[in-house]
Amino acid sequence: LDPDDLGRLLNAPIVSARGPARASGMLHSHYAPRCTVELVESADQAQRRAALLKDEGHTVEVLDRTDDLVRAARHLYDDLRAADRRGVDTLICVLPPRRGLGFAVRDRLAKAAAPRP
Repeated sequence: LDPDDLGRLLNAPIVSARGPARASGMLHSHYAPRCTVELVESADQAQRRAALLKDEGHTVEVLDRTDDLVRAARHLYDDLRAADRRGVDTLICVLPPRRGLGFAVRDRLAKAAAPRP
């Protein structure tokens, strides 16, 4: 649901949060691994980007759990930490669709890929 639909459903306006972040998950960058995280919209884009980076000598892996969003959500932070343990330079993540649980996984991946302070 978008904010307008949610507001109509609840019969109350939905407003943006203001003020400082009150939980670590609300920060711009959250649970970011040491490796660089790049986000792409499709498996084809991920493979093309991975090939380019590998040709430049980088250690690259692709994370694509778009076939099982429950598993993607459940294992996301472990997947990020595991890439670091394996010494990956760049982890290319295929974004799930913008619906249902996909919204939450996309949000967490965006935070993992965000510039760090």
